[in-house]
Amino acid sequence: RRRTVARHSRATTKVADSRVVLAASLIEQNLPNDARVPVITDHAYIGSVGFLPVSTPARIQAAPAEEACNVGGVPDHIKTLNAFAGMIGLAPGGAVSALTSTPRPLDAGLVEEDYEGLEYSDYLHNPRFMTGQVFVPSVLTGLAAGTVYNPSLVVLVRELLKAPMLLLPVPRDWERRTYAEFSAWLLRERNVISVGIFRSSQAADAGPYGRIDLLAPTLFYTYTAPPGKKTLMVQSDRVLCVPPTPPTPQ
Repeated sequence: RRRTVARHSRATTKVADSRVVLAASLIEQNLPNDARVPVITDHAYIGSVGFLPVSTPARIQAAPAEEACNVGGVPDHIKTLNAFAGMIGLAPGGAVSALTSTPRPLDAGLVEEDYEGLEYSDYLHNPRFMTGQVFVPSVLTGLAAGTVYNPSLVVLVRELLKAPMLLLPVPRDWERRTYAEFSAWLLRERNVISVGIFRSSQAADAGPYGRIDLLAPTLFYTYTAPPGKKTLMVQSDRVLCVPPTPPTPQ
């Protein structure tokens, strides 16, 4: 397999984010075989994601899926969103100074890795990224750039982070029916908004009319905004939903 490396002027060759890759590999190598501890990595260059081990995501996702569950507590990202609001002039701080000033490098300009000559890597289909175990800086960069042209993104992301999330099973009557019909039914009859599908890779390979082993270990991934009329629901799917939240007391 071709590996992406960074070449330096001293005729040395280094793997980008080598410390991240090494630390993640060592941690997962020393975890017990039955451990379900996710190791989340933060990368400066997205191409280094391909060097990470892929054994742990499969072991984590081997756990049986629950019928319905709350995704979890909401982290406090309000400060980050307020910073974005300041960048586009929606909060004190101003947009012009934030967007035109030259940021100070965190490493004092002594970085050992050069990413300018590295080719693009498709990290979106990496199993670790699809299971939420990889963080890449382009996510926040894209959000910050988008808010310059669409300030409502700040409000949208803030409300999504504050809202509870649910994973709901697909009722038997809705198997092999379109995602668009099921989303409309959830909104009209259950007053929840569907965001995407939490789907098994085994089910994706088998298709809506294929047979799958529900007890076999498999990888799950989040399929956001699928083509509504072309995507059919299957038995093992879970639908990621946003239920209504009570009004905030004034």
